[in-house]
Amino acid sequence: MVNAASFIYIGTDGFTVHFDGFGTEPSADFAGGTLLNGSVLQFKIQSGNSVPDTSSTWILLLLGLSITLAFRHVLKHSGYRQRRE
Repeated sequence: MVNAASFIYIGTDGFTVHFDGFGTEPSADFAGGTLLNGSVLQFKIQSGNSVPDTSSTWILLLLGLSITLAFRHVLKHSGYRQRRE
């Protein structure tokens, strides 16, 4: 069993995530029923004085949008026509 493990999660800009171990959850409701006395993972997050950098998220979003628009442009000017049934 893993207990008291520490790791630095990529993208947290220096935040340290410490795994404290497993805890008992008395009751948890799910769509398929209720689970009693289940185990949950417990973490402690320690940080410096900064907030995680989200700039990479915006870069990926803009990159995906650019690729989508470029693909639509290529399809529009390639003579490809979608069949409508």
